[in-house]
Amino acid sequence: MPGIELVELGTDTPSPARATRVQEKARHRGLLLGIAGLYDQVIRLAPPMPLTDSETDEGLNALAEALATTYAK
Repeated sequence: MPGIELVELGTDTPSPARATRVQEKARHRGLLLGIAGLYDQVIRLAPPMPLTDSETDEGLNALAEALATTYAK
């Protein structure tokens, strides 16, 4: 299962708060994500199978927007 570890900018410090924000922002865009990791700092990706190209694009766009708005300065 792929995952994305979220850390504080410029550090290796786990960021569970950012992971939660990304999860919520993605949910508002229709994408359900899980959270895992020792510090709850990892976004888990578990896409359904089969997955169409358009569904993949839609999910990745929602994830990218959620990440971009969470890490925006």
